[in-house]
Amino acid sequence: MIGIDERESWGLARTLDMLIYSRLMYYLEFCIGVFDPIMIEHNGESIPQKDAIERIVSGLKILILDEDDTNCDVNRQEIYSLLGSIHQSLWW
Repeated sequence: MIGIDERESWGLARTLDMLIYSRLMYYLEFCIGVFDPIMIEHNGESIPQKDAIERIVSGLKILILDEDDTNCDVNRQEIYSLLGSIHQSLWW
């Protein structure tokens, strides 16, 4: 075994949501603004990296708080698609 709590894999989507949420919140607080604003291309739209991250964390927060996984207003695939668009710019 590799030293993880196997319970984290029972609901791996939720575990990943929480992991990504906490790291992006840190990134927003301490890393955004260190360099010039970065523009992200997503679905033909050019948006600031900060706005993209705020959209992601907003959606993830709703999903994390929705313990029954019944919130139909948030599209996890759209959140992760946007995350894919900013992935290469997440450094400081």
